[in-house]
Amino acid sequence: VVGGGFTRTWFKDQHAADPAGREAALAGLETALDQLEAEKLAALQQARDAEREQRESQMDRRAAHAELGFGVTGEGDPSSSPNPVTLQIDGVRLQVKGQIDRVDWDPNRQALAIRDYKSGSKLSSGALLKKTRRGLSIQLLLYAEALEAMIARKELSHLAGSRVVEVALEFPKMASAAGFRTSAGSGLSAAGPGAAGAVGPRAELSMRELGRLWIASHIRGIDAGRFDLLPEACPKVEGGAYCDFERVCGFRPA
Repeated sequence: VVGGGFTRTWFKDQHAADPAGREAALAGLETALDQLEAEKLAALQQARDAEREQRESQMDRRAAHAELGFGVTGEGDPSSSPNPVTLQIDGVRLQVKGQIDRVDWDPNRQALAIRDYKSGSKLSSGALLKKTRRGLSIQLLLYAEALEAMIARKELSHLAGSRVVEVALEFPKMASAAGFRTSAGSGLSAAGPGAAGAVGPRAELSMRELGRLWIASHIRGIDAGRFDLLPEACPKVEGGAYCDFERVCGFRPA
């Protein structure tokens, strides 16, 4: 197949004298092209998954901590801290309490991976990236900030010099996981959240950098008493249809 547009034009020319036959042939062509496109996308996703698995296999990971807490009481990892973590992000100061389900560590590369276990419906890595890019899922990147802050204040001295390079959600019941590298490109420029999606002349933000901007943005909103409604999907708007509530809910296609 040379290309969808070229092939459709060729079919129309071939069936110009037979409108009914042309429509039937064109319908069949549309189905075939849609199937081809779906197969191409599936093959691309498979290649990306294979690349991610290869990268992960190169990390000599070992479970370093389980249920590592900061500012919370109760049973957990012996290295947990009773003190909350104080973060200073993009001019915003906040205290964070929480518990990280699992921390993997590669001492040779001084690389850390954060794992958060979920019992609900599984999520793909692509979907997790999309939610994170839109500021709808910042838990994992907030954990990354907290873990490195604990290391910086010397509460985890054996991890000194290590950085979080990967975050992921684990779905044990479905033997599935969704994650991404914190250094992965976000597709957004340094203009930050709320700016145009295309990367401009300024450097592209990594997912970690974009996460910091979203964290600061959410905290500023909370301080201002603003709690925006941000639905994850809208069939009407995404399908190009008019919606009476579009200006109210603020949904914008990614």
